[in-house]
Amino acid sequence: MPEPIDLESLCTQAQQAIAAKEYDRARDLLKRIVVEDVEYKDASKLLAQLVALSRRRWYNDPRLWGAVGIIMLVVVGILIASALRALLTVRLTETPTTIALAPTVTPTSTPTLMSPLTPKAVPSGAPTRAPTAAPFAWKRISVGQEFARALITAIVIDPLDPEVLYVGTETAGIYKSVDGGISWQPAHYGLGHAVINCQGSRHRERFRSSRVHNIVNIVHTSFYGGRRDEKQERRWRRLAIRLWLRGFSDRYIQRQVPRSLGWLDKWQKRYEHSGWDGLKSQSRCPQHTPHYPETVRQVVVRVRRKLAKRKVGRLVGARAIEREIRRGRLLPFEQRPSRATIKRILHENHLVPYARRKGSPCYPQPTPTQDYIIQAMDWVARYLEGGAKCYAFHSLDLAIRDLSQSLRDNKRGATAEAHALETWENLSIPHAIQIDNDAAWCGSLKTARYFSRFVRLALWFGIELIFIPVAEPEHNGDVERINGLWGQQFWDLRHFDSRTQVRRSTPQFVKWYRTRYEPPSLDEQTPAEARQQVMRRRLTPAERQAIPKQLPLTAGRIHFIRLVDPEGNIRVLHEVWHGDQRLAGQYVWETLTLHEQRLRIYHRRSAQARPRLLKVLRYTLDEPVVPLQKQFKRFERRRNMFTML
Repeated sequence: MPEPIDLESLCTQAQQAIAAKEYDRARDLLKRIVVEDVEYKDASKLLAQLVALSRRRWYNDPRLWGAVGIIMLVVVGILIASALRALLTVRLTETPTTIALAPTVTPTSTPTLMSPLTPKAVPSGAPTRAPTAAPFAWKRISVGQEFARALITAIVIDPLDPEVLYVGTETAGIYKSVDGGISWQPAHYGLGHAVINCQGSRHRERFRSSRVHNIVNIVHTSFYGGRRDEKQERRWRRLAIRLWLRGFSDRYIQRQVPRSLGWLDKWQKRYEHSGWDGLKSQSRCPQHTPHYPETVRQVVVRVRRKLAKRKVGRLVGARAIEREIRRGRLLPFEQRPSRATIKRILHENHLVPYARRKGSPCYPQPTPTQDYIIQAMDWVARYLEGGAKCYAFHSLDLAIRDLSQSLRDNKRGATAEAHALETWENLSIPHAIQIDNDAAWCGSLKTARYFSRFVRLALWFGIELIFIPVAEPEHNGDVERINGLWGQQFWDLRHFDSRTQVRRSTPQFVKWYRTRYEPPSLDEQTPAEARQQVMRRRLTPAERQAIPKQLPLTAGRIHFIRLVDPEGNIRVLHEVWHGDQRLAGQYVWETLTLHEQRLRIYHRRSAQARPRLLKVLRYTLDEPVVPLQKQFKRFERRRNMFTML
């Protein structure tokens, strides 16, 4: 008989190797300990830490980033200190002065002088104006209505009256003052919320301060989003046409109406052609849409389908189709469509995957309760040396996070059925199971209204099935995280030569998960501790023996969570149903009630809104539906759909 291994000696040697930073030797010693006894002291934990340490890169060292952070703080401190020093120097060198509110007049008796800088002579004895002090200090002098809080971008002074000022702001329009800036009043009636970019008197035009709108002749404004006040536009058009009919010149009309000569010429022609009705705004959409022959459309569709069948380089966008048509010379140069036209043709033939709306739509996530147990099922595959494949089936109780695992050679329907029966014997018979749309659960992926044996088995025990959206495994994330945990903490830490070796070691992972691992949702509890606080009904051997070979359809419910396509269609059991096109890109919940032969569609607009029933459709079945067996009926009532979403 082989001599027993001294685990205590191996553990001591491993600790000495770790202290000497001989990580490879320490890892080999810990592997020998784990193979013999996975729960010996902290051998598994030390081995996991050594594996993580060997995979760590230099840029993941926290000491490196700590040094970089300290250097950055020192540099920022030096820059701030330099700025404060410069600011204090400027303030100390400033000399406060008073504001000269009025010019001072000083008499003089000097003779008349001619200065090379002044063209006029200053007579002897005339008062002279002293220079005004620099305004180092300011104070508010305005009264009455003040500006809105907006940035002033331009100032215009009336050349006829210096007391009349116009000020343009960035977001608050135009303001006018008639007393030299002491008080201000808004003067932007008809402009809406305009952004004033610049103001100026063009060609020294004379202002008429009696008409506020004349300033708009010299103001360049840009309205938000290109919008304008349609009522005010029609007023300008009617006023311009009336003045034109009275015989006024175009220049005069332009001074009365804040528009260009081209604008005036346009509406004069519209009036001559259609009268007063021609002054209404017309649609700006294209009047003529380019029409491509049917041959062009057929070429685009044919190239798209040809590119989709490639085994390498499967690019099917508008750019790839345009390149393929150009290189293959499939169409004459004048008939080659643009990329926008190619996208339109693909969209008309339903060959473009639709883009979701901005922002994630509300997902109707089912929630477990004390009276409604939900289990999540999934499988994950790993390869052994030589190409053999190993499938790990996981079932997770979403309330207490208890786990059931089985190792299989394949993922056929019979394998999924065997795993489900083991789960219901070990954990409990749930009220609902959340699964994806894999063939292991659904069976056929092409036949409409096909119910697999797994679906019939769940209905036989009174279990509702919840199918998540197609190709979106993240919505079954709880059991997906279990798949990742199994790979990191079990598969990656060992080397397996056969499925038998994996199957023998599997109970060690399940035991570690139940007794040592603390899921975040259990608040520092293990699944084994949470399991002791609840009561669960499990499947008995007699009930398993009584399962018929040919399972009928049993009364119950099947739920589907689906994403609505751009045409408002929904796929349920490989069959298309029309929902609502306004819900394109959003999730809906469909419930198929077998004993009623009805398909109900629910929608929830947001997490704060209540679910609402959209449609009730007839769902005819080709075979009878038997009632649920008495021993599998629940004491509590069937859960209301409006509380499940």
